[in-house]
Amino acid sequence: QSMSIVVKNSGTGVARDVRLEVDLPELLKHDIGEAQLSAPLGDMRPNEVRPITLDMAAVAPGEATIAFRAVNEDGALSEQNIPVRVLAPRLAASITGPSLRYLDRPATFVIQVNNNGTTAATNIDFMAHLPPGMRYVSSTQKGYYDQAVHAVKWGLYELPVQSADPIE
Repeated sequence: QSMSIVVKNSGTGVARDVRLEVDLPELLKHDIGEAQLSAPLGDMRPNEVRPITLDMAAVAPGEATIAFRAVNEDGALSEQNIPVRVLAPRLAASITGPSLRYLDRPATFVIQVNNNGTTAATNIDFMAHLPPGMRYVSSTQKGYYDQAVHAVKWGLYELPVQSADPIE
């Protein structure tokens, strides 16, 4: 995620040795790995504007605040706190079915895929490998059998938050 920051000297004199300080919350990381960042901007004339782009990556879902401070050599301070919300899907799958089958008897297994995250999961591909000796008959949800790997594969375009999609 890129964030655009604008630092402006709105005073009537030159701001000497200005630096931008940023405190990142734990759910965001910068390439250098530090939570507290600092960038020297040098001297800024009255009404001068310095645009800065801050690139960071979301590493965990949640809500937090990014603190921005512009500080000069005289200790003049301008601070702004920006709320951020990181969304992420969180998938969990389980399978239920008989633990014992007799030869040539059909068995139905149900795979349950849940999204317990904070946003919809999209473009989901998953597969279930069949044990040796088990023969594929059919599946729901447009599952298809891949003989090369002896597995059934499915694709879901979207799984909304707090929803489940059972597959037989």
